Amino acid sequence: MRDMKKTLHDGKTAFGIFSAFADPAAVEIAAGCGCDFLILDGEHGQADERAIFTQIARLEKYDTVKIVRIPAFRAEYIKRMLDFGADGILCPMIETAAQAEEFSKSLRYPPYGSRGMTGIFRASDYNNNFDEYYSHAAENVFAAVQIESAKGVENVEEIAAVDGIDMLFIGHSDLTIDYGCYKDFSNPQIIAAEKKIIAAARNNNKSVGMVLRAGMDIREYTGRGVDFICLGTDIGIMQNALKEKINFSSNILKNNQ
Repeated sequence: MRDMKKTLHDGKTAFGIFSAFADPAAVEIAAGCGCDFLILDGEHGQADERAIFTQIARLEKYDTVKIVRIPAFRAEYIKRMLDFGADGILCPMIETAAQAEEFSKSLRYPPYGSRGMTGIFRASDYNNNFDEYYSHAAENVFAAVQIESAKGVENVEEIAAVDGIDMLFIGHSDLTIDYGCYKDFSNPQIIAAEKKIIAAARNNNKSVGMVLRAGMDIREYTGRGVDFICLGTDIGIMQNALKEKINFSSNILKNNQ
């Protein structure tokens, strides 16, 4: 597995996608294409817990970081995803430092946190490798929080300062809704929010992630400090590619008539 923390701290840019299909073959294809990470989407994607379990298992042979986006912050979601073998958790709609602190603790066993303990689970090879897993669990887990509301932006400096949070993920779509400018990613309020999130991350030695939307210049964002780039969802990538193929083929036939 790629060490996502080391990759980002070494100044490299990580690329990946959201898995919305929740199909094991789709994540294998994405991993085989060289994705540094895959976000298995339990919030807006089609995955239930069993589908996430299957995707994680299928990805085990690939050098790809397996991050689960949970539906909402609940400790039981986190505990189960980590027991399944997730390498990290992306938590939506974090708005305060207190929420971020509780999230960080839920990822780690006592005395560092509040994660529940058992031995028989997949991540420890069903107790065959528990001691090794337990000894590195706190340091290995990748903790990411989405900043996707005006309240989250207002409190982002305090959120970024929370120990154990590795990345702030800019939730552009929800931010545009909250600021009253849906899908206007170039709106001055959104640009100001981006700058505040990125500055808070850099001030606290945290990484910054986002989805690269159509029309956004990747050079601009990486130049500003974004180092975790999500290129979209598997559904959207397939949809766009298929539309392009159909339009291209149709145009060729029209031009020959």
